[in-house]
Amino acid sequence: MSRRTRIILIIRNLHESHWGKRIIEAEAAKTFSVRDRCAAGNWATCACGVQDPRLRCLDNEGVPWDSELLTLGQLFADWVVSNEFIRAACCLAEIELRAAEILSQPQFKGPPKNEA
Repeated sequence: MSRRTRIILIIRNLHESHWGKRIIEAEAAKTFSVRDRCAAGNWATCACGVQDPRLRCLDNEGVPWDSELLTLGQLFADWVVSNEFIRAACCLAEIELRAAEILSQPQFKGPPKNEA
C-alpha cells in the first residue's frame, strides 16, 4: 500500500471515515470492490452523499445542489472506478473541505428553494 495515500487521509483526519477506510482497504487489495464502485457512483452513498443530508437536493437521487460539490462527487466516482487511490483520497479531502465551507455559512439552511 502506498504510504502517501494513508498519510493524506491521516493528515486530513479522514482515515477513520467511511470512505477513508474504503480507500485504504481498496488500495491494500489493489482494487475497489464492485460494491465500492457502485456506491461511489450513487449520489446517496458517494463521498458527497454521506455528508450532511442538507447538502443534497430533495429529489429522489439526492444530487448535491452545489455545483462544486457535484463536480467533486463526479471526480471521486471516476477515481474510484479507475482505482486511483491517491486521487480518490485527495478528492475526498476536497469534498470534506467544501462541505464544511458550505455548512459553516451562517445563512445555510439547505438547498436554495428554487433548486430543490
